[in-house]
Amino acid sequence: MKRLSKILIIIAIATLPFKYGPIYIWPFVLLILAAAALKLVSTVLNGIKNEPRELFFWIKVLFFFFLFLVIGSVNNWFIYGMDYAAVKGVIIDFLLLGIYALGFLLVLSYGADTKFRKSVLAAFLSPLIFTPFVFVPELAKKLNFVSATDMFEGLQRGEPTSFASLMLIPFIILAVFFMKEADWKRKSLYLLGITLTASLILWSGVRISWFAAGLSALLILIFELKHQKIRRLRFAATTFSLLAIAAFVSFLILPHDAQISILNRVFPQVTDYTYSKKVIQSTPFPEALNKIVQNPRPSLPYQHRDLIWPQATKLLIQNPFGLGPQYHTSSRAILQDNQATKAHNLFLEAGLQGGIGALVIYIFFITKIISFLKNAQEKNEEWLILASVIFALFIIAFFNDDFFRYNLLIVAMIFSLKQWGQSPV
Repeated sequence: MKRLSKILIIIAIATLPFKYGPIYIWPFVLLILAAAALKLVSTVLNGIKNEPRELFFWIKVLFFFFLFLVIGSVNNWFIYGMDYAAVKGVIIDFLLLGIYALGFLLVLSYGADTKFRKSVLAAFLSPLIFTPFVFVPELAKKLNFVSATDMFEGLQRGEPTSFASLMLIPFIILAVFFMKEADWKRKSLYLLGITLTASLILWSGVRISWFAAGLSALLILIFELKHQKIRRLRFAATTFSLLAIAAFVSFLILPHDAQISILNRVFPQVTDYTYSKKVIQSTPFPEALNKIVQNPRPSLPYQHRDLIWPQATKLLIQNPFGLGPQYHTSSRAILQDNQATKAHNLFLEAGLQGGIGALVIYIFFITKIISFLKNAQEKNEEWLILASVIFALFIIAFFNDDFFRYNLLIVAMIFSLKQWGQSPV
């Protein structure tokens, strides 16, 4: 049963990019529930003596985190009241968070098995299935993989940030393999994968994911450079040049409207400060470059973090017990362009959902992640991948919101770097 449970977990992680329809029919949800059921039966039959002690500690931590979210939701109900739509939203949020937490515990339970961890990392490569659509953009649009604002989001309908985050994981895995590989044939294949993955990250339109990808690649290069014993300068120059070429090519192979949209995300003067699809499609590339040359000042329109974060902080101070997962729709206290929105910051999000208690648990999780990475017995390839991935996802969550999602699966892998003092199960 344990073997089948592991297989289901691996397949579930591979299906993370395939989110379609209501939550109760997502492959990830169904497979995690099936894996958990098998794990439960196995535990009942064999007892809990072989389970890592740390597993029960994290069960307690997650229990209190959920408790604080419940308290926040009740507090929300007393202050603002809840209609059917709000109650439904809260239930869905709790269910989804519960599934991710269950996935965290399952991966943590089997984490001492090196083969299992390698298979989980391989499963995170599944978003690469979308890379061929770079060459057939019209098909991608027909399949609704591209939003109305020219943001590639795959099956993460309405969540390009989620898609970009998932694409970052194979990008980092390939980047690590590329820098460690000595054989130029395999190195070229990894570079091709990096180029195609970078294209979709660019096409997602999520600027913070561009920054996270570039910074992660740079940090991986610095890490590898420190471990090079000879020809360091040559290694650095060659690797940096190839990655720069890959970034340039990843932009060039995108369709015209995607290119203009990407430029417009940094230089809105390209389309005269509009995201009109008609204007984007009718703007020639040379004209776009000419406008940038004439006015090279970049800007980040439509983000307003300087306005959102103070509003969110004020709301948190007023509600130290939190307001539950649907705080933004009920309170309407955080506005962006007169529309209710979330805090767009993982710390503020934790506090607003579950109050100071949930915020403390968030911070505790992050300090534990840092501690496990710092004290890992071996800074090997797996360590470098996991450290780089969680760093990139943290950057995105700092400017977005949700951290307790599939990020928890990576966290479980990091906590598994410390062996539990038992043989693989």
